[in-house]
Amino acid sequence: MIRRTQRLRKEYLYRKSLEGKERLLYENKRKIREALQEGKPIPTELRNVEAQLRREIDLEDENTA
Repeated sequence: MIRRTQRLRKEYLYRKSLEGKERLLYENKRKIREALQEGKPIPTELRNVEAQLRREIDLEDENTA
């Protein structure tokens, strides 16, 4: 019983950490999209990953965004 609860706790924490990463990725993509649409410069905190995120944005369409 204790092993089961430990396993469930680990799985829960792992899923929660993935949610945070996905949320961060979504927010970064949103910031880059807004900057590109408005013609503003890319935020400085995103300049290192901008090329990779821009590629992912280009691959997405309206159904997958």
